[in-house]
Amino acid sequence: MKSRVNIVVSTYNGEKYIKEQMDSLLAQDYDNIRIYVRDDESSDNTLKILRQYEKQGDICVIPVSYTHLR
Repeated sequence: MKSRVNIVVSTYNGEKYIKEQMDSLLAQDYDNIRIYVRDDESSDNTLKILRQYEKQGDICVIPVSYTHLR
């Protein structure tokens, strides 16, 4: 059995490129990967796009909110 490779990606207002980036990561030949995406309170549609990938089970989205730190 292949070892799992965990990929961590941080995003902020990456709507323009996030689909291309996620599709590229998901197209890798290695079949035992898990993608974690940390979104830093994007104000564009980045999080919405990521949630679509998450619903398909392809990635795990980790939204970050700084409001709890204030």
